[in-house]
Amino acid sequence: MPVRVSGLAVGLSGHLSRPGYVSASPCLRPGVVTPLTVTWLTPAQLAAVDATELPNCWRAFLPMADVPVSTTDGRPLPVDGVHVYVNARGLLSHSDESPRRTADQWTVISSLLAESARLRSLFGPTPESWVSRALADPGLSAQGTAAFHAEGWVRPHNDFQRFARQSA
Repeated sequence: MPVRVSGLAVGLSGHLSRPGYVSASPCLRPGVVTPLTVTWLTPAQLAAVDATELPNCWRAFLPMADVPVSTTDGRPLPVDGVHVYVNARGLLSHSDESPRRTADQWTVISSLLAESARLRSLFGPTPESWVSRALADPGLSAQGTAAFHAEGWVRPHNDFQRFARQSA
């Protein structure tokens, strides 16, 4: 269901997946309204998703009082809150420590390559070479993650800790 979420933005994970993509991660941002999608899952489906997300993500419960979610026409959802998967590996940030925002992978990879000679030496000069090299060498993603840290781009992702005790 399409929704609008107040106080939440979508940033980028501080790590590369094994196939080389940079996953999205929520981040708390007061005053920001983000269009997202809520998926209604059964407990069994939620457990199945949990099993695929660990250890890179953990699930937090966001009460509506803290992070309001409404339909696209502004009606609040008839629930107490929503679950969100939070990245456990940190967030990619700019030099001012603000989170980098998500975009399509071509745009994300292009901007990272433009800013980092380390990443260009690992993955080549283009998103196409990045994908090709990442798929050919599964260990390359760990080196890319190390490059994120070496560039000083990864900041802790502690925004959601206050919701951890409420996760199911």
